Amino acid sequence: MPQWLQDLITGWPMIRANLPTFLVILVLMVGVVWYLFGQVYNQRLADRDSVISNKESEIALLKSQRDDYKDKLGGASPDQAKARIDTLEARLSKLEPRRLTASQQEELTRKLQLPAGLTPLVQIYQESSCFDCHILAENFVAAFSANPGWVVRNQVLMGGPHTVPSGIGVAFFDPNSTESKIVVDALRAAGLRFDRQPNLGNPQPHLPAVIPNPVIQITFTNAAPQP
Repeated sequence: MPQWLQDLITGWPMIRANLPTFLVILVLMVGVVWYLFGQVYNQRLADRDSVISNKESEIALLKSQRDDYKDKLGGASPDQAKARIDTLEARLSKLEPRRLTASQQEELTRKLQLPAGLTPLVQIYQESSCFDCHILAENFVAAFSANPGWVVRNQVLMGGPHTVPSGIGVAFFDPNSTESKIVVDALRAAGLRFDRQPNLGNPQPHLPAVIPNPVIQITFTNAAPQP
């Protein structure tokens, strides 16, 4: 039996004797925790919105400069003009939101087909301060949901920032299971870089049965800067 449950049983006579007072204190504690959590979450969203706004301004500026170079070569040779445009295109590609291409989405969806009878739970996390992780998360949710059998949970990951080198972290309860191998093959077939993370722990026996444990966890974060 968990320690917290033993403590609750031991202290129940005192709680029962002062039940109204206990309920008032409990409601106040829940209210304070809820308020603090809301403040943190709202600040996270505000920070992400600010990052998105700054990124969009920088992208617009780079696109304008690129188009200006294409229209006005300024006397540069074709090779010089191409080098300038390539430099701007490279900078632009690092700033634009990550998302699956149409071919990647199609390949990922095709490869995620499950054998009949399997119903694995996939937990998808999107880092709260990441400005484009929600796009990737939606791409993956769509790919999994298009194949019968997968059960998908998509949630915002608080308490960051978290960083996975490739921006996509994958963890399994059993790396040798059929569903784990299907996910790895699908990611590779779609040409997606990802990092293997430590295996998921054993299900917690004290958790209620209504809280299922995921067998696959995919986490989207900001990618580590490339050298």
